[in-house]
Amino acid sequence: MTAPLSLATATAQAQPATEETEDDDTAATVIERDRAKAAEDDDDDDDDDDDEVRDDRDDDDDDDDDDKRFRLNIESEMMGGSYFNSDTQGLDDSVSFGVGLARPSLLDGGNAVFLRPLFSLGFGWVFADNRAVLGTKIAFTVDGFELEDSDRVLAVGGRVIPYFHWIFRPEHRIRPYFEVRAGVGGSATTAENRNGRDGTVTTAFLYPQVGGGLGLHMFPRDWFSVDLGLNVDYAAPFSRTVDTDGPDTDWNRFGDVVNYGLMLGVSTWF
Repeated sequence: MTAPLSLATATAQAQPATEETEDDDTAATVIERDRAKAAEDDDDDDDDDDDEVRDDRDDDDDDDDDDKRFRLNIESEMMGGSYFNSDTQGLDDSVSFGVGLARPSLLDGGNAVFLRPLFSLGFGWVFADNRAVLGTKIAFTVDGFELEDSDRVLAVGGRVIPYFHWIFRPEHRIRPYFEVRAGVGGSATTAENRNGRDGTVTTAFLYPQVGGGLGLHMFPRDWFSVDLGLNVDYAAPFSRTVDTDGPDTDWNRFGDVVNYGLMLGVSTWF
């Protein structure tokens, strides 16, 4: 017959079961804590991913904002001159030079508007990640010489010059560029009572023009630049004369003109 268990023996036998229960509870608590921490880490990672996506979108938006689509500019030669090779009988070759923005053409020694610089207004399309500009420049001028005298000279002229512009280092504040251009221009010069003759003589000019230039765009603001360049242009003018007291002439080759000068301008980019 089995002897009854004493109180001490029963307690000793029950104690391991209690310890095993406590160990199980502790393990469950650790597992739950690890699961909660893992869930928090996943939430943090998701938040970080969302922030990165938002940052990427913001960066894309900033890049879109930095891409310009158009250029509007005004410019003129501030120092330069011209070489004229005459094809007209009685008119000698000449070299002229002057200083001043859109200075009066006739004061520089020439009597044709194409010999001197004009203020020009340009508009162009910007593409290729702000590197290229394709546009057109338009210039118009009215000029006069000895206006207070009876033998005054008046001139009016204009040009339309399409151009292509390539910009280096478009992400920097100072951006070198080169430009090529080709277009047409025309002018008319009216002289009254000149060279001891009464009456009015009007000489019309029509000329193709090609040229190029190198320079810098300096950006104090992302949307605004000060432009400085060195330009060279060639023009081949044809002329026709209408004389109120003499015979008129047909269109004839007038000569060859090479313009050279330092250009100053400003541009807005948007």
